[in-house]
Amino acid sequence: MLVETTYRTVHDTADAEGQADLTLAVDAVSAALAALRDDSGTDMVDRALDQATAAVDALGAGVTTVVLRRLIASIADCHREGVRHSPRLAVCRRSTLVALRLDPRWTPPTRWSSSLAPQR
Repeated sequence: MLVETTYRTVHDTADAEGQADLTLAVDAVSAALAALRDDSGTDMVDRALDQATAAVDALGAGVTTVVLRRLIASIADCHREGVRHSPRLAVCRRSTLVALRLDPRWTPPTRWSSSLAPQR
C-alpha cells in the first residue's frame, strides 16, 4: 500500500480567510490610492484611508503588512500636502508590489484592475 505524505510549511497552509483578508486589504489600499489620484484634497480620501487602515490592521504581522502600512502613510502624506504623487509614494507602491509577489497568500485576480497593478 502506497501512502503519500505531503509536508507543508506554514506558508503553504495559508487558509482562504488569510487570502481573503489580504485581497480586501489590497483592494482598500488601491481604493485609497485611486481616491488620492482622483482628487487629493477631498474627504473621500480620508474615508478611503480609514478603510484601508482598518483592512490592513486585520492582517497578521509580516512584511506585506509593513509595506502596506508604509504605502498608506505615504498616501496620507500626499493627501495632507495636496499632491497626487511623490517619489516616496512611487517607492512605497513598488515595494508593495514586490511584497505581494513574495507573499504566498497573494493570488492576483485574472483581470487585476487595482491601482497597485503593474502599469504598462
